[in-house]
Amino acid sequence: SAVLRDAAGAVVPDIMTLHGLSDAADEATNPTEVRTLRSTYHARLALPLSVLILVLLVLPEGLRGNDRDDASLPKALLTSVAAMAAFWAFWVLARIGSQGAWFPSPAIPIWGAASLALLWGLWCFGRIKE
Repeated sequence: SAVLRDAAGAVVPDIMTLHGLSDAADEATNPTEVRTLRSTYHARLALPLSVLILVLLVLPEGLRGNDRDDASLPKALLTSVAAMAAFWAFWVLARIGSQGAWFPSPAIPIWGAASLALLWGLWCFGRIKE
């Protein structure tokens, strides 16, 4: 069996590979375990996209700072940290949503959050004046 379990018998998806997660989700019979494995699988697939999302959210603030009259480094840094915190909170809510039974598939909140955050980042990036 590809499902890794701890001493208590609970599934431990955090130490499994993507291939292992996929195989384990196909083999698992408990619906809660399947949802946990699929949620972790999709979150790991979407995680590299978060680097691009964070760059798109943070870079515009740093580039726009010089064009404004009220430009200051602390304000740009604080705005960037707030954008990162908002993305992190959004991501955590998506992970929680993917674990519950509110959506028919755990992929929906994960990829929905990644897509919305990417659109937000592209919108922020598109607002940069040349």
